Amino acid sequence: MATISHWFERRRAFATGVACTGGGIGGVIFPIIIYFTAPKIEFGWSIRIIALISAALLSIAYCLITTQRPVRTDSCRELTLKPLKDPRFAATTAAIFLTEGAVFIPSTYIPSYTVHAGLSNLIAYLLLVFLNLGTIPGRLLPPLAADRLGRFNTMIVTTLMCGILTLALWIKAGDSLGALVCYAVVFGFWSGAALSLSPVCISQTCSATEYGSRSGIAYSIASIGMLLGIGLAGVIEQHSYRGVIVFAGVLFLAAAGAFVVARGVCRGWAWGVRF
Repeated sequence: MATISHWFERRRAFATGVACTGGGIGGVIFPIIIYFTAPKIEFGWSIRIIALISAALLSIAYCLITTQRPVRTDSCRELTLKPLKDPRFAATTAAIFLTEGAVFIPSTYIPSYTVHAGLSNLIAYLLLVFLNLGTIPGRLLPPLAADRLGRFNTMIVTTLMCGILTLALWIKAGDSLGALVCYAVVFGFWSGAALSLSPVCISQTCSATEYGSRSGIAYSIASIGMLLGIGLAGVIEQHSYRGVIVFAGVLFLAAAGAFVVARGVCRGWAWGVRF
């Protein structure tokens, strides 16, 4: 992902979105593979099939990736947390931390919520497929708009929509299959945008030569947010799925607020600015 910033500037968000669509396609195909093969060849062999497919695709990716810029042999010695002293990067990292903490909660818990609501295991599996299916256009269309309207501006809308959908639609869905499918697809669309735009927002705070190390720092910190978000949601789930939904929605709204602050720190507080 870091090499994309070497090749694209004006269309960087859209290029990153195109690259990220592979995650959505895999999110559709891999659950289907597991569902239909695990009862016949056991779960372990289903995972091995996915591993072989992943290895083949990664081998192709390895052969295709090139960089426009010389490799810095001293980059490992310079990999520190000093970039966090830059308020633009620190604010953006905090916003991504909250986003990563929220974005995987629905995809993790909506299958078990579906079973808890009285629907079948097949429906629970299909909802996850629908959610990942929604991420495919979500990883393409909002990034395309982001190159015109501003990456941070679009990210604010994206996280805000995720929060509103979670608090307004999922929390009211109950055992309604139509409402759950609608939420899965529409939330998938906006969450796909959040996942593909986050790295582009990092690139707005640094030069292309610094992007690799800064994205590594940002996502190392954000991974803690993801673990905390999913883990805390699991604790809340022991008491109430409603609490899980509220927790995820509030995290998304906090992420939207954090991106507003990050945008202000990076570019100022004028709303008419494309950034």
